This record gives sequence, structure tokens and C-alpha cells, in this order.
Amino acid sequence: MKRNLLGMMAFLFSVTMSFGQTVLLSEDFEDGTLGDFTSIDVDMAPAHVNVAEFGGGFVVAEINDNLGLSAIANSWFTPVQAADNWLISPAVEIINGGTILTWDASAVDASYPDGYAVKISTTGNSPADFTDELFRIEAETVTGSYTTRGVNLDDYVGQTIYFAFHHTSDNQLLLRIDNISVAELRAYDLAVSEDPSVYRFADAGGNSPISVTVTNVGSELTTSLDASYTINGNTVTETFDGLNIGALESTVITFTEAFALDNADVNTVAVTVTNPNGQMDEVMDNNNYTAEIIGVMDGPEKQIFVEEATGTWCTWCPRGAVFMDLMEQQFGDNFAGVAVHVGNQGHPDPMEVLGYGGSFAGLVNGFPTLVIDRGENPGIPNLSEMNSFGQDLVDFTTSRPSPVGAEISAEINPSTREMNITVTGSTHSNMTGTNFNVSVLITEDHVMGDAFAYRQINAYANGANGNMGGWELLSNPASGDDIEFNHTLRASLTGFDGAFGLFPADIVAGETYTAEYTYTVPADHDMEEQNVVVVMYDMNGGGIAYNANTLRKVPLLVSGVADLLDENVVRVFPNPVTNDLTNIKLSLEEAQPVSVQILNTVGSTIAAKNYGTLSGTQVLPFYTDNVPAGIYYIHVKVGDKISTEKVSVIK
Repeated sequence: MKRNLLGMMAFLFSVTMSFGQTVLLSEDFEDGTLGDFTSIDVDMAPAHVNVAEFGGGFVVAEINDNLGLSAIANSWFTPVQAADNWLISPAVEIINGGTILTWDASAVDASYPDGYAVKISTTGNSPADFTDELFRIEAETVTGSYTTRGVNLDDYVGQTIYFAFHHTSDNQLLLRIDNISVAELRAYDLAVSEDPSVYRFADAGGNSPISVTVTNVGSELTTSLDASYTINGNTVTETFDGLNIGALESTVITFTEAFALDNADVNTVAVTVTNPNGQMDEVMDNNNYTAEIIGVMDGPEKQIFVEEATGTWCTWCPRGAVFMDLMEQQFGDNFAGVAVHVGNQGHPDPMEVLGYGGSFAGLVNGFPTLVIDRGENPGIPNLSEMNSFGQDLVDFTTSRPSPVGAEISAEINPSTREMNITVTGSTHSNMTGTNFNVSVLITEDHVMGDAFAYRQINAYANGANGNMGGWELLSNPASGDDIEFNHTLRASLTGFDGAFGLFPADIVAGETYTAEYTYTVPADHDMEEQNVVVVMYDMNGGGIAYNANTLRKVPLLVSGVADLLDENVVRVFPNPVTNDLTNIKLSLEEAQPVSVQILNTVGSTIAAKNYGTLSGTQVLPFYTDNVPAGIYYIHVKVGDKISTEKVSVIK
């Protein structure tokens, strides 16, 4: 849906810095008002009906994303025009050097990111007075959390100033400003936190680099510092020179000496930073950081779990379908893809799995987007960039070992349409108190349906927006008769977040565990196009997916026999059947007993015959004059092996 405003979730881990300061001004809007700030709505434009509550400049409001109240400005108007919104501070006297203005900001939709500028006035608080621009960003970030920004006010020492957030985006959505502060910082103050690129698991038997983020929360430029890390009683100390960390700026430091990881245990690493520029750090309670490095022994194969946010109502969602098909074709061994269909009030999606779809919509900032391993929510690139983007995803997941893995076996009894699934989990680290949930998802490929109900709104129709994998050749909307939907989520056997039970709380590397699941394929779903996706979530880590696996095209059984014939042994032609006759051609290298069974889509046998022992090339007729139009399954058993062919009978 355009500009999804509801149910957003925070994915990024944020660190609240503790540092010494004299606060001159602070506003977090948690009392529901603008406080001493002033909002001026210069554009006076009427807000679009979907964001009517955000009209009239900056207003204090809350969006359902756990970030609380903030000052919010809108740029989505009817008719379309650029915003001209001002959030202006009260007067602030800048007395000393090292005075910093900081704030938190966020756009709310990656497809419609708002931007703004920060301006200074020394003469008054009317918009025309703000002649100095200290900061500008055309598209603020959308992470599910805030991005902290800051500017130095040393040029205004001895003056009284006003500062303003000037919002001028054109036909985007919403901008959020929060946690505004003007403070005098201590001269020397370092803070240490996680390096966001560091993954907590690493292959046992290798060297694990140690890196952290160092933030200068003092007013003086930091050019050097001392740092140390301690693991398992061993301490490594290093001096870092040649740095250039300005006030409120951060950099990542990596120790020259890596940690030799020789176990599958949880290894605690404690990092300390001190002595900025050889000076005493004036605030020591933010100089320490502790993390874990967990060894992974004989790591399992990995697949990246990609959930596509899509819907038949969604104008640009054909791009997502093309991307998912490309991932399957190019990177199938490392790709576990699920297309999650979500409808809206005006255009329900017949493929939505109720419950799952609603929960999933709360993870995304818009449609079409992707949810990667239940964490990041990137947009979908253009056609020319899809392959490289997919390669980046695969490289990302294969570089991050998982403490757990899973193998899948499954089979469908076509007579009962019952699918029996066995999941065998494996553990590769020694950990206590874990909480790994396992999700078992059923997807279907080549889904087709009613021309109207399954129609897809199509921004690429008739080449209007360039090539998009064939969608440019279709109409808008594309008829359900002309399209197929792949990776379509059909069921979740264990709920949206999976279920605990396959893995125990305390795991030991080298163990395996088994669980059984049963699913009945609905009568209007194609038994030959069923897939099983198993995902492993770390519920202690916010539900991030550590690993996934996919069983594509679950095999069908006849009389409990699971071995499949070589694809060259059986051929059915013509298919589709239009003249009341199709042929089953057999190419047999040796004499073997042959039997044929014909099933309809609900698993009922409509014909069966035992042909005795046959050899060589045989053509067996199947007459369709007495069967209604529809889909049928021809099961051919040769010896102890089977082949299943789907045929379409057209009357």
C-alpha cells in the first residue's frame, strides 16, 4: 500500500551514550506539546486524506512504532505541492565553545523519504531571519529507529541564536524530529559501543577480528586513543594514531591482533578505550563495552530468508515478483524465498494467509519491499541492479555462520493430500539458555486463479516504466489468466514467529533433533507445486533469523513408494488435452511391471490399470471423453519407482 503508516518495528540496535555536559536546551515532546518551540506552516496546503491528522506544519503525534511522541511534518498534499514547514526553537545563548546541537530524525517510508535543513538566525525567529544553513539532507534515513544528527555551534559563541528545522519535501510522506538538545560538552570524552557490522558467531578454528565503534562525545577533535580487549583472561592493548574524530562523530577501530577462536563456546570480550589525545577522559562510565564471540563448529549450510511484501493491489509489486524469480534462478542453493501477500480494504488479495499477513505488514515500511532474515527492510532495486543486489545478499548470509541448521524431508500422499514433513535440526555451538524458534512454511509456485480476483495492478503495463521481466507486455491490471505467482505463502504450520521445541534451551555442538509436522494440501492448491521452507529464529535476539532451508517440489507418493523414475522414462502428450485423447509413452530399458493410476485434484482415483510386464517403447492411451475439464495427475509405476505427470483437460 502506498505509504504504510501502521505497525512499524525497530530493527536497529541503538546505544544511548552517557557523557558529561551542561544542557542549555532539551525537548523530547513527551508532554504532547511543542513546548517552547514554534511551528509555522508557510505552505498552508491541505493534507492528503490518508494523513489528515498531520496537517498544519509540525504537530506532536505518535506513530505505532514504539518511538513515542515526536514533532511530525507532512509533505503529502492534495493537490500535490512542496512543503514549507518550520520548527523554530526559543532563543538560546551560546556562552562557551564546545556547544553542540543534536537531534533525532527519521522519515517513515523508504519509498517516500522526506528531507530537511537546519538553519540558524541571530536576529529573530521569523522564517526570513534564518540565513545560515548548517545542515541539509534530501532524504532522511528509514531504519525503524532514529538517526542521531548534530552540528557544532562554536561559530556563535557570545551570541543569542534561534535554530530551525526547515522541511521542504515535495509529495513524500512524513518527517519526524525528536530529542532536541543544545549542550556544552566536556573537552575530552570517548564512548565505546558495538561495531554494527560485527556478527556474534564465527567459525571455530579461525581468527576473529575485534572491532568497536568509538564516538567522540567531547568537544575536542580526537586524533589518538588507547584501547584494550580481554578474552578468556588474555589482554591485548593497542594505541590508535592518525584518527580524525570530530565532536559527536564516530569511527570504527579494529585491533591489529585478532582473537584465535579455537572452540564452539561463548567467549566474552571486554573492550576499554581511554586517553583521547593522551589526555585523561573526563567521563569514564561510557568507556567500556562487553560482547560475545560464539564459535561455530562445522557450520551448517546457509540460506538467506527473504520475505517479499507484495499484494495484487500494489502498483509496483511486479518488480518484487521478478526479483524473487531471479533469486531462485541465480542463487537457489542459498535462497529461501517467501512471497507474503497482504490485501487492503479496497482490493483484497486472495492469496493472503490471514494472521501471518497482518503480522508481516507490521515489519515493513511499504510495498514492495523485502524483509531479510527478519531484520532489515530494504526496497527492491531496478531490473539492472537486481543481480548484483542478490549477490550481495548471498555473500552476506554465507559469511555469517549459524549455530543451528535444519534438513527437510517430506512427501505427499495424493490420495489423501496429506503432506508429512520431517525436520532434522543440528546444533553447532555450545550455548545455554537459548530460545530458537522454528518456523515451517508451505509455499506454492505457478499459482493461477480467477481473471478478476487474481488481477495484478501493474505499473509496467505497455512499457510505461521500462522493462520488467515481461510485465511490460501485459495490461494494467494484468489479468489473472495471464500471470502466475511463485513462492506464494500458503500456510504457516507454527505461527508467524515459529515455535519452540525442536532445539532445547541448552545446546551442544554436534547434536541432532527431529520433529514431525503434517499439512493437508487444500483441494484448489496444486500438489505438484508445494515447497517447504524451514526458518530458525533467535527469540533472545529479537527474532532475527539465523538460518533457513528449502525443500522444493515435495514429491508425491503412490502406495507408499517414494523412488522416482528418471524423467526420460515417461512422456505424456499432447498436454493440454483438447481432443479427448492423450498418450503415455514409456521408454523401458528392461522388462518391468507397469501400472497407471489417474487422480483428480481432490485425490480421487478416476481410472487405474495394471499393464503387467512391459519392455521397450510403449504408448498407452488415456481417453478423456468421459471426464470433465480440469487438472489430473497421471501416476505411472514402473517396478518400484514412480513418475507423476500433471495434465490439463480442456473441453
